[in-house]
Amino acid sequence: MRIEACFWKYLFRKPKDLEILQKSYIFKNLSCKEIKRVVDYLHKRTYKKDEVIVAYGEPGFALYIIIEGKVGVEIPTKDGFIEVEELTQGEFFGEIAVITDSFRTATVKCKDHTVTYVLTRSGLEHLIEVSPQIAVKILYNIAGVIAERLKKINEQLKYEVQK
Repeated sequence: MRIEACFWKYLFRKPKDLEILQKSYIFKNLSCKEIKRVVDYLHKRTYKKDEVIVAYGEPGFALYIIIEGKVGVEIPTKDGFIEVEELTQGEFFGEIAVITDSFRTATVKCKDHTVTYVLTRSGLEHLIEVSPQIAVKILYNIAGVIAERLKKINEQLKYEVQK
């Protein structure tokens, strides 16, 4: 009887994390069934307030999706680091690292207790092998975010040059 109760409970109720993942831009255009397949490649991590998740200049190998909390994205300047963006639930960072073998372009530090799902490059590569249709959708969404962030930077540079 207990197994049957658990079955019905989860059949009609989506876990909170799954609902958040469905709203994240990285999973735009993915069905609930497709997202559940991706979850097998995600690793849940918890961080404390003020903890650094990734540091500028470190080798990168993963993308982080924020499930709970908020983080500050900081870049180095001649006077130290400045925060350039704040990310919250459903947003993600590390998109360059999950695609390329490069160093981190920013430091990401927790502003609250933060919970993330981590997608490593090897996890994405395995997903490409076993579910290429799902992986293409995710990569397309990542490309869209990279393009939007690049446009934002270009506008900021355009403004700075015109000063």
